[in-house]
Amino acid sequence: MTAVGCPVAGAQPDGWAHRVLAAGRALLLIDGLDEIPERERRATRSWLRDLLDAFPGNLWLVTTRPSAVRDDWLTPDGFDELTLSPMSRTEVAAFIARWHRAAAPDPDAPDLLVTYEQSLLTAVRTKPDLGRLATNPLMCGLICALHRDRRGYLPHGRKELYDAALAMLLSRRDRERDMRGPDGVELADEPQIQLLQRLAYWLIRNGRTELDRDRAERLIADALPAVPVAAAQGDAPTVFRHLLHRSGLLREPAPDTVDFVHRTFQDYLGAKAAVEQADFGLLVQHADDSQWEDVIRMAVAHARPHERAELLRGLLSKNELRADLLHPHRTTGPGSPRWPSPRHPEGHVPRAGNPALLTDRAAHPPLDR
Repeated sequence: MTAVGCPVAGAQPDGWAHRVLAAGRALLLIDGLDEIPERERRATRSWLRDLLDAFPGNLWLVTTRPSAVRDDWLTPDGFDELTLSPMSRTEVAAFIARWHRAAAPDPDAPDLLVTYEQSLLTAVRTKPDLGRLATNPLMCGLICALHRDRRGYLPHGRKELYDAALAMLLSRRDRERDMRGPDGVELADEPQIQLLQRLAYWLIRNGRTELDRDRAERLIADALPAVPVAAAQGDAPTVFRHLLHRSGLLREPAPDTVDFVHRTFQDYLGAKAAVEQADFGLLVQHADDSQWEDVIRMAVAHARPHERAELLRGLLSKNELRADLLHPHRTTGPGSPRWPSPRHPEGHVPRAGNPALLTDRAAHPPLDR
């Protein structure tokens, strides 16, 4: 916990984690195997196998995007492979209700929260496009926050939702709360996006999900001449500090280490940079790389019609394996698990003592233009 900057690090008794693991009473969650560069996954599997051998009898849950590893990749180590189903209508309704219960009411209009909840429940039931987006907790939470922030209005399509989320995170909350440039820097949305997408695209091209602060400041310094409105307000460390503290998109999980608050925003901004740089050949080149899947889908949405046509032609010319990028309901090749029904007969809860590899095939809806 100390390594990831957990605020309760050190509160546990000495040796507590080892005793729980040794007694077989632990539940270990290893999230985002797909975010590990492919060249490092063999070492990651060896690390995981060493843990399993050292601490048998615990419960283990590993998550990944389905195309990141082959079918039954961890079966020899005793893992059951499960597939995450999309949230049902009942589950979406429960999430929305609980989100609104957990949210603080508006002090000026406390009854509005109830109104927003009922309005959003109706919209999810009656608007097919919105219902298709609300398939996982991330998207449901984003939809709830945007619906409240926009006083009951929601844009259509996944791209428009992300655009609205960026606007909400980058500046609207500060403006509406009259928090103006506490660090002496005031930037509109577009200059912030131009700088943030440089960071996102560097991470994607280098197969990374985080970078050190010095590297981030150097990338900002390289980008500042092209963003004069930001360059006029401070040097690279000053502007980066503003992005880190005020953008709502960056965080510092450990000292001098920076990443995006969620991989989705990294992929979305990186895709925008790829399109602006006309890196369509690079996108096609990485069509078989699981870490570029959402980047490519989002690039299709960002691109102008002639650019979109160029990118789609390149993807179609690769091979049948990448058809899932264009039609995510298709399987990814021979032997791939089928799109699951909302309630698989065998269920989705690992049996006691059995580790599980959980893939989120159903958790990524297609990206509407």
